[in-house]
Amino acid sequence: MLIGALVGLLALARPPTPAPMSDALTVIFCGGVLGEPFDATRARLGDAASHSTQGATESWVYSVDRGASACTFRVAQGRVIEIGANAIANSPDASMKDPYGVSLGSGLPELVQLRGAPREQGTNERRYLYPSKSGACWTYDLGQSAQQKDVVVTKITVFLNFNEREEDCAP
Repeated sequence: MLIGALVGLLALARPPTPAPMSDALTVIFCGGVLGEPFDATRARLGDAASHSTQGATESWVYSVDRGASACTFRVAQGRVIEIGANAIANSPDASMKDPYGVSLGSGLPELVQLRGAPREQGTNERRYLYPSKSGACWTYDLGQSAQQKDVVVTKITVFLNFNEREEDCAP
């Protein structure tokens, strides 16, 4: 009886088993999920337009927006660590949007209206950084529009904060 009570007491003292959690963050962009196994992304998106390897990371590029934009997935150890979208040759037809409503071709006032003031500009004075509590960092690169009249968003990138640019975008 004493042994049964002791076993019961030890069972109560044991921390509960944590609820199962997703391996991936819920940051969805360009049809991929930041942090998910890249095999799942490839199954959704199909064949990439190009692939390259740089050290321990791979880059997979997909053509989107009827060829007006490209989405690039950086992969390390089989997982998506960075997703980027950029307009091809500053195409005015690029319409890729991030989850906040910022699209390729958005002007700086629209970026600030949708995302607020950036935390810092980063090392490039035309790159605006937005860290998030989810462990991801969004960056927006600005350049001249196709008509060369306005400064617009030419590249949108989201990456996990554990990669080599962590110091640029720590929460």
